[in-house]
Amino acid sequence: MKAAWLAVTLLFLAGCARPSQDRAYAAEVRAAHQTADSATTQEQKRAAERALESAFERSAAPGAEAALRQDLADRAARLELELGHAQQALDWTQRGLAVEGAPDLLRANLLITEADAWVALGQRGEARQSLLAALEINQALLSSELEEEESHSPRSTRP
Repeated sequence: MKAAWLAVTLLFLAGCARPSQDRAYAAEVRAAHQTADSATTQEQKRAAERALESAFERSAAPGAEAALRQDLADRAARLELELGHAQQALDWTQRGLAVEGAPDLLRANLLITEADAWVALGQRGEARQSLLAALEINQALLSSELEEEESHSPRSTRP
């Protein structure tokens, strides 16, 4: 799944303008994700978090920036949770949620990660609110998808 998100993100980024800057940024994002993918020790996970943060702080192509930054923030938050740093994970989710203009799916993913951070902090009520917000987004996305699918499918004619 990680590789799929990365591939989609990189294709999206490649489709946006500024070729040389975009390629450099795409390489940085890819390297940060690869570092996170291979991290097994705490030291490696900290290094991966620093790589993700560096990519988060840089600017991407205008159309891709919000999506990439939210994805990077979610990945960094997940690493912090793995390291047992719930407050830092919560901080990362809030940084990601503050990014405007990203797709709703990435926002829902951040909300789920935020809920996990709240649970780790013993704040079940806040976790519930984050999960409900993610559920609302996912319901809206599903409804939209079903409506689109229905509008493109041939109507059945029953006698």
